[in-house]
Formats: sequence, structure tokens, C-alpha cells
Amino acid sequence: MSRQHRTRLMVVFVLSVLIAISFAHVYDSELEEDDDDDDDETEMPFCDADACRDACNGAVPRKTYEKEIVKLTTGINMQTQSRLSQARLVRTMESSLPIWGIATIGNEAFLVREGKQQIDVYDSSNFTAKYIISVPGLGTAVDMVADNERTHLYISDSYNNAIHRVCIGCPKQQMVVKWPVKDKPHGLSINALDGHVLVTFPDEGTVKEYTKSGTFVRRIQLEQYVINPWHTVLLTDGESRVYLVTHGVTTDRESRACLVNSRGLTLRCLTTFLDPLGSPIRAHVVGDHVIVADTKNHRVLMMTKDLKYVWTLATELNGAMRMWFDDAFDRLYVIVNIWDQNEYSKAEITIFEML
Repeated sequence: MSRQHRTRLMVVFVLSVLIAISFAHVYDSELEEDDDDDDDETEMPFCDADACRDACNGAVPRKTYEKEIVKLTTGINMQTQSRLSQARLVRTMESSLPIWGIATIGNEAFLVREGKQQIDVYDSSNFTAKYIISVPGLGTAVDMVADNERTHLYISDSYNNAIHRVCIGCPKQQMVVKWPVKDKPHGLSINALDGHVLVTFPDEGTVKEYTKSGTFVRRIQLEQYVINPWHTVLLTDGESRVYLVTHGVTTDRESRACLVNSRGLTLRCLTTFLDPLGSPIRAHVVGDHVIVADTKNHRVLMMTKDLKYVWTLATELNGAMRMWFDDAFDRLYVIVNIWDQNEYSKAEITIFEML
């Protein structure tokens, strides 16, 4: 082989090595940039619809969630400690039977207890018993709300697949009206503007809207990964309606609070902050905020309407919860039903005054 040929081969070899090194450097830089992007994403406590689907399918690695929890916990604990003074514990009482619904109208508090075809009425200032409202045909009550005008109560009955409307102050023969629904209803809420009733159906994975008299208005089919929906509240009205849906139990892959639109498409979900939600059974809109009962974590949380954590209102609430916010007196009623010997045996009523 001639000297000239060997020189050409050497030049080609050197150029090949240099090109390879350049590509390797570019590749490493791209990896470093991707790593930085991943770190930025884990600082956000919610996800869009596609990310939620990936999370439910197990596509998000466990390290991502662990990193997210660590990053968000530090600031939240400090914020919680500085804002706990905004709620004052008024009183705690016990009930010998579980309570599955509570609402207030004026100076009266209405309770529906397990196994009773009646509503027990109390003076809300001192909780002395006043009278009883009979609800014939009431089977298994699972929730109760009062309407915006504070003239009617609505009870969801999962045994009879029905909603019972109770008129406060009406003649006895007009006091209770029952309308049937096709599946087992659960959580109830009232739209702020039109007073329509939102009913959540866990088995169907749907939310249905009814008028005050029980006329069907619309059906929202939730996406399949929104498993076991419990409660739905309307956050924004008009053409672009946005709802908050709480869903999931501890055995489900995800247990979250999600924003959905009128077509049932998920817009955003609260995934993790202090730690994952566990059976967020109820939610209430309070001004510009939302209060969520996080049952399995034994706490009540406050967050903004776009699902940013604000503070922890109460902890150590060990049992299945129901809530009611009395906007006339700025009081939050939290019911905790105690599980004992394979059944709910009693309830605790805790009242907070929002300062």
C-alpha cells in the first residue's frame, strides 16, 4: 500500500472519529435539556387530560410521583400552619346513629339518619331537637342538600333509585315528592344560578341534571378512567360549563378531584400534593374556593377552583364524611360516620366557623 493511500485512510478515520464525538455531544445535551424539562413538569400538581390517561394506565413512573410529593410538601406545610387560624371549632357532638345528610335553612339544621324514614330538625344554634318531618318510602339515604331559596330539601335514595324532594312549610299532602332515576344516585348539589339539581351516579359513571321538579335536563358521561364518581359541583356556568368531580376509592388506581366540561371531558386533575387523595367523597363551593372531604386521609382540604391547594381545615376525622356549608352564618358542618364491627354504628358532628 502506497504512502499516499495510507494517508487518505488516516484522514478518513480521523474525520469519522470527530463526527462521532460531535454527535455524542449533541445527544448528551439533548438528554440534559429533557431532564430539565421533566423536573419542571413535576412541580405542577395537576395534569391535562392526556397526562391523566397516561397516569391511570401506569405510564407515569413512580419516581415522578415521589419527586412531585417531595417538592410540593415543603411549602404546603408552612402555608397550612400560617392559615389554620381562619377556622374556629365551634362544637363537636355525637349521634347514636350514622348521619348521611345534613343541611341548614335559617336557624334550623336538618339531619337524615340511617334506617329512618324521617328528617330530624334541630335548632342550629344549640342543637336542641325541634320536630320531625316524615319522608314516607325513604329507603337508603346517601346525601341531602337544600336548594338556593332554602325552601326545599333533596335526598338521594340508593335503595329505591329515587330523589325525594321535601318542601319546608308546605301543607302535609304536598310536603314530599319522589321522582325515580334509572340507577343508584349518590352525591347531590344545587347549581348556583338556575337551582337545578346535579346527581352523581357512581355505577354509571355519569352526572345527571334535573330541574327542581325532577324534569331531566342533561346527562354528562364521564371518561372511563374517572372511576367511582361520588360528587359533582358546578364551578362555572354559561356556554363553557366546568364541573368539579370527586372520584375513586383507595382500591382504585386513582382517587382524585377533576375538572370536567359539559361533554364529560377531563380538563385537569389534582393528582398529588401532600399525598394522594383517598376517597374524596364530597365537595362544596365556598366563594372562590372549594372544600373537599378527603375521607380515607381523615381530613378536610380547601383549594382554589383551579385545584391549587390552599390549606388543611381539619384532620383526624376518622370515618365516612358528609359536609354542608351554611353561607348565611359561614359555618361548615362535617359529619363523620364511625365504622365499628363491620358497620357504621354512630356519627360525630363537628362545626367550624370560617373566620
